[in-house]
Amino acid sequence: MEYTHLGSGDYLIKIEKDKIEKMIEVMAEESYQTATLKRDFISKDGLILEDFITYSDNRAKIIGLNMGLINQRQCYTRLQRMVGGDDFIFRGKHFEKSGRNPEEFLESIVKEIEN
Repeated sequence: MEYTHLGSGDYLIKIEKDKIEKMIEVMAEESYQTATLKRDFISKDGLILEDFITYSDNRAKIIGLNMGLINQRQCYTRLQRMVGGDDFIFRGKHFEKSGRNPEEFLESIVKEIEN
């Protein structure tokens, strides 16, 4: 996985097709685990990944990840597949809403996927 800052908080992510599912899973889990709590409340509910993955109409292809406020955790993670390609755009400006650094987050995803 490689990423490049495009400006305005957006990052281009290039990843091999066989690692896309793992990237989505790792990104969702890492986002959930590192998210800032909106209130001093910790939900015992876990992350149900399927609720936040977006698929193509025939469900044959993952086209994104859309996480907002989940169990009082400010995840704010947006990932969209580029039209007509296999690259993704990570919307870092949404991620920064929760006070987190998008580049540090993406670097942690790279490390996890490459291991």
